Amino acid sequence: MKTLRLVLATIVLLFASYSVADCKSEIGNVRTAWMDSWNAKHLDAVIDLYADDAMLLTGTGERLEGKGKIREYFQQLMQSGTATESADTVRTDCAGTMGYDSGNYKQQIADTAY
Repeated sequence: MKTLRLVLATIVLLFASYSVADCKSEIGNVRTAWMDSWNAKHLDAVIDLYADDAMLLTGTGERLEGKGKIREYFQQLMQSGTATESADTVRTDCAGTMGYDSGNYKQQIADTAY
């Protein structure tokens, strides 16, 4: 009976680590898709990555709720000049249904009016 428990525990641990690896990979895929879409100025592709009830905290601390508000904000940024994004991920992790990607994110906006 102890052998069976050990085998089951090993299977559960392998499944758990596989799920976390998949989650981390998916977060990386979303990060890349977001950056590529933003830098190519494909607003629809960027917005498609958000849930309908998404919330975004802007760099100024303003809280935007819903895809519509996020779209308006991003559209203004894209129209204000040439905006590029880059990310240097420090840590990506997952637990249950939650996942996060943290690091250094840079946004450069050059006014094209001059």
